[in-house]
Amino acid sequence: MSDDLAVFSTPEFKGIVQDMRDLLSQSRLAFLIGAGCSKIAGLPLMEQLTEDVLGHEKIGEETRQLLGKVRELFSGAQSATIEDYMSEIVDLLSIAERRTQRGATQSKVSVGDQVREATELQVALNEIKQAISSAIGDKEVDSTMHQQFVRAIHRSLQAGKDSRGVDYFILNYDTLIEDALGLERVNYCDGFIGAATGWWEPNTFNTDGKATRVFKIHGSIDWCLLEGDSLPRRIRSGIKTEAAKNHILIYPAAT
Repeated sequence: MSDDLAVFSTPEFKGIVQDMRDLLSQSRLAFLIGAGCSKIAGLPLMEQLTEDVLGHEKIGEETRQLLGKVRELFSGAQSATIEDYMSEIVDLLSIAERRTQRGATQSKVSVGDQVREATELQVALNEIKQAISSAIGDKEVDSTMHQQFVRAIHRSLQAGKDSRGVDYFILNYDTLIEDALGLERVNYCDGFIGAATGWWEPNTFNTDGKATRVFKIHGSIDWCLLEGDSLPRRIRSGIKTEAAKNHILIYPAAT
């Protein structure tokens, strides 16, 4: 056994290793993957992503001022992130839109000492989404570890002539798992029909329990919403469409 693996044969780790073996022998495997799993590929953790977005060139001055006021509202909070700030703006937008739809004379909302209307909040959210997409999607990443992980999981199943499927529940916006599955030639479904450009069809998840499925719980940097659509598309970067499109990131907000 190589020195870097010797630690797993120590008494402290033997029980953990056996537990892992038992878990991997289950009839179906599911992995929950969060921000820490993208760090090794060169992508930022949430704290760094927050700083990257706050100083990003895609954030206009009006949005920068709004974010400054929202951050003040979180003074004293433990580890508030860009997702918290976005959730706050989403809630404010919901209030402003509800008032507007009802024809209220006071349709604007207060953010600190600022007063904003729904359209301004929507513009701010769009700029923040674009900044997050750029901060993640424009980085050069190393998928080596993700490929090794995918290879170990799926080739071990094939070697045992096992027909079990694997579910990946992903909290990240990046596409590392999808990229790794594709590079390792693992057939998977992620809710879209098509390829680099596709449309949402959730029936793709209805399998016999033997397929590999990818669930992007918070959305993805390669999802967008065409004007007039209510469901996301995946459209390759650089493609011009007849209808306007905006990147859509599904973030953790009550609304």
